[in-house]
Amino acid sequence: MIANFSTMVSGLDNATRGLQVTSQNLTNVNTEGYTRRRIELVDSFYSNIGDSGSGKMQVGSGVNIRCLNQISNTLLDQSFRNEQSKLSYFDTEYDVLHEIETLLIDSTDFSGTLDSLYGSISILSQNPESVSARADFLTSAENFVYEAQYISEQLSDIQLTMNEKIIEQVNKANDLLDQIQFLNDRFMDGKT
Repeated sequence: MIANFSTMVSGLDNATRGLQVTSQNLTNVNTEGYTRRRIELVDSFYSNIGDSGSGKMQVGSGVNIRCLNQISNTLLDQSFRNEQSKLSYFDTEYDVLHEIETLLIDSTDFSGTLDSLYGSISILSQNPESVSARADFLTSAENFVYEAQYISEQLSDIQLTMNEKIIEQVNKANDLLDQIQFLNDRFMDGKT
């Protein structure tokens, strides 16, 4: 009699867990990124209670949970991850190019300096013996080098900032992976 009661309790407990999983699925139906779950039940062990002419007579002792599966469309999940990755890449690329464009637009002296250098080269090529043309060329060349160094330093700063952002994102990802590992370890400790 107690064995029958135990079998019923086992069935009711696991059916309750199944209803809890269904409830979570319904609660999170509109939650972005939620993957629905399904519980799989398996027969527990059987007890032999005798022999019949056609074989052994057995009584089951209830059910156990085999596993809790996440049900998802692998193709859609992979496509979503790929598109998210591309979006992040292009967003970052846009931000960097916007910074560079702003740097070059704000550095209007560079355009004027380049025009001045080109003009002084043109004048010097027409009159290579002129001391004033040579002096103008040297001045224009020095201004060009100064502006080019300034822009180079600014581009290096942008690169340094991007490297720092990448390191920050990698550290965040590593922290999340550590947290997942910690939770997995706790979960496995609870199972054993």
